[in-house]
Amino acid sequence: TGEKRADGPKSGTRNVGLWRYYFKDGKLQAEGLHENGKKTGDWKYYYKDGTVAASGGFDKGIAQGKWSYFHENGQKSSEGNYKSGKKDGYWGLFTDTGGLKGETTFEEGEGVYKEFYESGKIKIQGRVVDGLNQGLWKYYYQGGQLEGECTFVDGRGEYLGYYPDGTLQTKGIIDDGKKVGRWELYKNDGSLSG
Repeated sequence: TGEKRADGPKSGTRNVGLWRYYFKDGKLQAEGLHENGKKTGDWKYYYKDGTVAASGGFDKGIAQGKWSYFHENGQKSSEGNYKSGKKDGYWGLFTDTGGLKGETTFEEGEGVYKEFYESGKIKIQGRVVDGLNQGLWKYYYQGGQLEGECTFVDGRGEYLGYYPDGTLQTKGIIDDGKKVGRWELYKNDGSLSG
């Protein structure tokens, strides 16, 4: 449709210097430097309303160093470091009001994710490898009882959800954080609902 989606200098066919990228409506989406056609240095990404969505650095096109991500209201949603394009070290996850929601300490892209209730009690715990859930994940009610569990292989697994008394409540597949396919619901007496 002829809309300008990016602008910046080139050297031959490679992007160099300061580049800006735009949403379809022409509002700024991202800006940062290119060197030899690859992102380098500090970059900023924006929501359509102009507030910062993320900021961090690149080295030869690979995420490197401290990165911060933000909720649309401007509050930080997560922050941590990248090393050679993989999350590394402590990452904090925050609510849209600034409270701690969860945390992970990564080593070369692998770490144990923990999410908390406002009370500080554990809500979710499981292992992350290169951005995908792996192995046994456990989900807890605010009172501490097991709410559910799922054994993931590359982000996909069968979830078993429980009533607070431990009786099976629901069963189904989670793939990349979303419920997929047919889910079974059970009554308190253990019989299949519907």
